[in-house]
Amino acid sequence: MAEIRNISINGSGSTSGGSYRKMAIRGEGAILDDVECDQLMVFGSSELKGSIKFNKFHVFGETSVKENLHGEGLR
Repeated sequence: MAEIRNISINGSGSTSGGSYRKMAIRGEGAILDDVECDQLMVFGSSELKGSIKFNKFHVFGETSVKENLHGEGLR
């Protein structure tokens, strides 16, 4: 069985969608497809081009979501 992993974008970058435990964007980042995660932290700016399902979503800056946003804790 595949292990659920963490991912971090530092500076400028992008990642595909998928399932993650923790996600962090520090700087400018884009998530290119649907994503499911326990926690997403954004320090800077991010663009989510698909839907996101989360337990905790903290934004210190700005974020745009192109599709659906599903979750419990949004700050």
